[in-house]
Amino acid sequence: LKKAGLGSDETLFVGDSLQHDIAGASAAGIRSVRIIEEGVATPLTSGLKIRAQPDYEITELAQLIEIVESLNDA
Repeated sequence: LKKAGLGSDETLFVGDSLQHDIAGASAAGIRSVRIIEEGVATPLTSGLKIRAQPDYEITELAQLIEIVESLNDA
């Protein structure tokens, strides 16, 4: 973010893994979107104590447009 000249409030991280994607974004203070695509296996989290939760959940990438637009309007 520093190299790009962006703040965490200007960034949106998209991933499918609570452990590897969402938790990392949360730790960095970055808003996150978890994509849960039908028929696509997500990384296993069974037995893990993951506290991080995404700010948004989507089922297809096209839904990101609405999220980004709403954040830009805020």
